Amino acid sequence: MSMLDEISGIMKHKKIVLPVVAIVIILLLVVFVGPKLTGFTVYSDNLDICEDELSACKSNSNDLSTSKTTLESSLSETKKSMSSKESELHQLQAELNHETGRLSENYDIVIEKLNLLADNSARNICCKKKYDNNEINSFNIEDNSIICAVDGTFALNCNFDD
Repeated sequence: MSMLDEISGIMKHKKIVLPVVAIVIILLLVVFVGPKLTGFTVYSDNLDICEDELSACKSNSNDLSTSKTTLESSLSETKKSMSSKESELHQLQAELNHETGRLSENYDIVIEKLNLLADNSARNICCKKKYDNNEINSFNIEDNSIICAVDGTFALNCNFDD
């Protein structure tokens, strides 16, 4: 039998062959294309979820970028303020050092004057008492008073030629 004879035999059974071929084609489509269609649906759903998440990430990124810009601006202002305050602090420290030096000089002058006042007052008080008690040779300062003494803390000079 030749090929033509086989084809003509098949044509006679056309009514049966066409539905069988159609069923076989449909089954092949279901077997090979069906999972791909289902996979495409799942892929499409996952893609939508990913796109939503990407959109949320972009929004968060924009918010974070705005926050970063605000914080950087605030940091810059804070650095300027700190620099200004450091400069002011250095100026105040210099003024304090100058004032401390001036007060120290004034303190030394005042102490010198107080010592001279104490010596002069002790001379006036104790040298007069020395005529009554010849052993008086010094004085002490106690409770803001001059006390004439023998061997006291401060030496007494009754020589009025100084």
